[in-house]
Amino acid sequence: MPDHLTRERLLRYLDGELSRSAMAETSEHVQSCWSCRVELERLEEDIATILDAHNKVFVPSLPEPPRPWCRIETRIQARERSSEGSNVWRQIATMAAAVLKPPVASASAALIVLLILSLISLPVRPLSAQEVLHQMELSDARRLVTTPREAIRQRVRVRKVERRSLSTESGTLESWKAGNANFWNPGREGVNSELLERYKANGIPMSLPLSSMAIECWTRLAGSTPVASREYDGAVKVLLVSSASARARGLDEVSFRVQPQDWRVDELQLGFSDAVFEITEESLAIVEKTQVPRNVLAVLDPADPSLRAAVVSPSPHPVPRLAVAPNLEDLEISVRYALHSIGADMGEVVEVTHAEGQVVVNAWPLSPDRKSELAEVLGGKPSVRLELQPPEEPALPKVTVVLPTVPPQAPDQRLTKFFGSPEAEENYVSGILQSRRELLAHLYALRALALRWPSDGESHLSPAARDQLSSMVKDHAAGARLALVDLRAALTPLLEYFGYSASPVESQRETASWQDAATAALETGRVMERALLSLLTASDQPAHPDEALPSLQRQLQELERIVKGLPASGT
Repeated sequence: MPDHLTRERLLRYLDGELSRSAMAETSEHVQSCWSCRVELERLEEDIATILDAHNKVFVPSLPEPPRPWCRIETRIQARERSSEGSNVWRQIATMAAAVLKPPVASASAALIVLLILSLISLPVRPLSAQEVLHQMELSDARRLVTTPREAIRQRVRVRKVERRSLSTESGTLESWKAGNANFWNPGREGVNSELLERYKANGIPMSLPLSSMAIECWTRLAGSTPVASREYDGAVKVLLVSSASARARGLDEVSFRVQPQDWRVDELQLGFSDAVFEITEESLAIVEKTQVPRNVLAVLDPADPSLRAAVVSPSPHPVPRLAVAPNLEDLEISVRYALHSIGADMGEVVEVTHAEGQVVVNAWPLSPDRKSELAEVLGGKPSVRLELQPPEEPALPKVTVVLPTVPPQAPDQRLTKFFGSPEAEENYVSGILQSRRELLAHLYALRALALRWPSDGESHLSPAARDQLSSMVKDHAAGARLALVDLRAALTPLLEYFGYSASPVESQRETASWQDAATAALETGRVMERALLSLLTASDQPAHPDEALPSLQRQLQELERIVKGLPASGT
């Protein structure tokens, strides 16, 4: 462990979102390090202040804001592949011990050793980097085939290391592709936007960031002969040291890893003169366009008829009308739709209310950058008041947060064997928690809309407002479905390792309203969250795998059944 813990690790320690082994290790470090202990106390004070303000001003049911974390699937697969070789030799040794009997065992053992040495000394066919590139292109041509009704979504982890200071920055980048159209969603993380600018500045097509097309373009830009080598886990690494012209552009070297089983690129490293960018694949999925968020679909397929309902053409000759009181219901829908367009309706501390014939948006706890975004999309709306400063109220008394001490729990040996190492366990837990954050953020947003406009409350809205409400519902339903895809992909190896079926259940068409489905989905999601936290984190009520996993299996299948019944784009 480094000399001092990062604020991120301390915050995850306070939230109880570390694995049991990492929790015990962090607790031991805090007890012996005054600097980290003081930093932990400061974080506790900040949390207490935020909780006091939140409980006094805002509704208590807002979820945590989603934050990306890295995935562990590819590393688990690499570990399994690296252990296959040693397993083979152990099997050979076991078979030899069973078959060979004294007194021939000694002589036969010598022959086996000679045979092994001769096999090792045999010449190995050298790797051809050009052949690797060709196989990558063929692989992408096979696995990235889509119909006109489908789109490809690739999610990658981006990590930047500054050469001078060795400081790191990371984020999760989501990219989409349909036909010849591409869309990158860098989100609010600066490292993603910087990588996007590097692609543009070097003339790299905005295809999927980890694809044969992008790799081929970076290879041509490096301008040198690629060299391939075999790594310890069986993967093929291709390295290109940049030519003089490429170095003049700031590109020092390009390297990438390919899995020879399916010739898929799982990691790309771009070495620039000032920083190194590491791009690793977290997930790749082919989904129906009905599951694509509307703002993304508007770029990938602007001719899609489901997008036309949200477009309102202004009249070329406006007719003066008498001033009338605004329809606050319609105005609130337009405000929430504007918040939705910048992703401010997923876990943000934003409150929308009515007061004195206006729609009031209270957003004072947000960051200055986020406030600027809200001012840009809402500042010009009539009858909308944007509150960006905290209310003038008496100072709240300081409250000391006393965190319960969670005694270290002896981990289940089967879980320990499944993870293989504390680092793998921590990364796996982080990926699981990220997927459930995204899922719950969409489910909370859906439930908020359902409570605000129940099934009998939509009739008071204008057709344009109903279209916007429907658009928000479909977007959050699509986001929940995608988050469930990621969560199932992460949980499937764990369920199958313990002998539980991970196959999804065929759903029947739901007849309930979307409002009822949203409420039921959130209730099921919260039950599943409790089972996840009790099994994988340092919970004060730890669960045994044989108790938690069947519950997880049932809740996951039930949640998939409910979410599949929610409205989808094009319906």
